[in-house]
Amino acid sequence: MSGNENLFMDVVDFYDLDPRDVVREDIPFYVDYAWKTPHRSVLELACGTGRITLPLAQSGCTVTGLDLSDAMLAVLRKKLENNPAIAANVHVVKGDMSAFHLGKTFDLIVIPFRSFQLLATETLAVSCLRCVREHLSDGGVFILDAFEPYAALDRSWIYPPRVQWEVETADRRLVRKLDEGVDIDAERQLLWVRQTYQEEKDGLILREEVDHLSLRYYYPEQMTALLVSCGLKIDAQYGWYDKTPIRGGREMIFVCAKS
Repeated sequence: MSGNENLFMDVVDFYDLDPRDVVREDIPFYVDYAWKTPHRSVLELACGTGRITLPLAQSGCTVTGLDLSDAMLAVLRKKLENNPAIAANVHVVKGDMSAFHLGKTFDLIVIPFRSFQLLATETLAVSCLRCVREHLSDGGVFILDAFEPYAALDRSWIYPPRVQWEVETADRRLVRKLDEGVDIDAERQLLWVRQTYQEEKDGLILREEVDHLSLRYYYPEQMTALLVSCGLKIDAQYGWYDKTPIRGGREMIFVCAKS
């Protein structure tokens, strides 16, 4: 992740417990695109704990996973240590997705699950996309995911803490995630979100960790213009991982190539 080296440092233990479809149904989508490329060489930016990286590697792709969070990468490296067969297909890089130079190109570059929106300024966003273009092979595919605002956002977007998900672990602990819309800057199109993770057993809170995020949101026409301005052409736009149309979908998924 870019913009904060300590991002997810205190909550990384909970990250892989997320049961939502938004972090499950995108996996076959990316694997399918990877297998359509000539050499199945993939770069995942903001790879985190390897949610996408590992299935890609297990499918036979060669994957470079880049992330700025030491905590996230430590979890990913531990997973690779426990699965040497997959590890042979993965190269882990600590780096900033807005400024990276890897000295090679890739058939497929992906920024899944809204991670691009952690880049809080247009300068960082443009720098990231220019790096993507530099590392994309001729004929290669770049896929970017962001959430689509449900309307023109204003201060009515702010909301109190609410349960986003909860799961019960094998040892009967209940893990719950709450999120809260703390503030919005509609002029700069920035959202501030507080995420609270609670670990509970027998009705007692054993642990509580809080993480703070700032996210830059885009409307579809803005994202389209940004991608084109950075030398990318949009070949497809989807609203979900089943390739439904972008309008009215929960996500904005842009499938791009070099212009």
